[in-house]
Amino acid sequence: MAVLKDTNGTYFIQVSYRDNQGNVKSKKKRGFRTKREAINYEVTLRSQINPSADASMTYGDLFEAYLQKNAATANNETITEKRALAKNFWGALFDRKVKDIKSRDYLQVWNAITATDYARLYKNKVIAILKSVSRFGYTYYDFPDAAKSLSLLQKTTEDVKDFKVWTPQQFTQFIQQVESPIMIAYFTFLFRTGARRSEALGLLKSDIQGNKVTINKSIKHFVNGPLPLKNASSVRTIAMDSELLSVLQPLLQREGKYLFGDHATLAISTIQREFKRAIEASGVPEIRLHDLRHSHASFLISKNVNIVAVSKRLGHEDINTTLSIYTHLMKESEDYLLEILEKS
Repeated sequence: MAVLKDTNGTYFIQVSYRDNQGNVKSKKKRGFRTKREAINYEVTLRSQINPSADASMTYGDLFEAYLQKNAATANNETITEKRALAKNFWGALFDRKVKDIKSRDYLQVWNAITATDYARLYKNKVIAILKSVSRFGYTYYDFPDAAKSLSLLQKTTEDVKDFKVWTPQQFTQFIQQVESPIMIAYFTFLFRTGARRSEALGLLKSDIQGNKVTINKSIKHFVNGPLPLKNASSVRTIAMDSELLSVLQPLLQREGKYLFGDHATLAISTIQREFKRAIEASGVPEIRLHDLRHSHASFLISKNVNIVAVSKRLGHEDINTTLSIYTHLMKESEDYLLEILEKS
């Protein structure tokens, strides 16, 4: 609300609010003798022009409404995760009326989150959900966005850590120690496409057409079945090289619909066990299974592949995600750039 002094010495108010569809509306009233009268009138006016801001609504009710809206674009796993994080970090707010929750209450939650030993990115995920719910309340119920001033944690020098990757030569050394043909194909697929391990497990044989594979679902644990990917950009069709195709060809002749596992997918515990065994047998540096994805991206970047193309192949939501992860690998690009300029 804006309380302003008019040219005749009285006060007037201009109230901006949102209707039930989230559209911004505005009302103005003049002729108040004092500033206090104008402020008191604004309280009454808001209750009249926007009854959707229910004075009895609890934070728990607001949060469930927020999740219901999210359910249209997010999978069940994401919804469950958000509910668990909220209950864990700010469950004390759930029985309180939204109108009674102040900025200092959100600050107290923020302080508790930042004081934990979790990684910065994890803390920022929690803070982002907290802010998102508050913004939802402002947009659809006209509650004050009391969490809008909360900030995400900035990256520090401790956050900049070089992850471990394998060169193609090291991967060859590793894969020679893997005995199962299906495991050979699975690890090779991760290394040569940069796909996430759950995306690979969700692949059907029908997802491969020619030298293209369409990635549009994931399986983390077979008992839970396939799940949609987290965002639209993760759904993608990428090209596969001839070496990878030759490794996958025998799997396409097997029974069952799943590419990696026939009638049921490979168990993640089995994958991890074989991954660790082959690393020890081959003597290559120990990395995580997810680092096969980083190894693929690192190899492409080292060959000066356009970062936009790398980002699309990895299924990142935007190029900034790719840059934030792999910027440190692009230091050599300065030398390459200078070489190009010298030749021009």
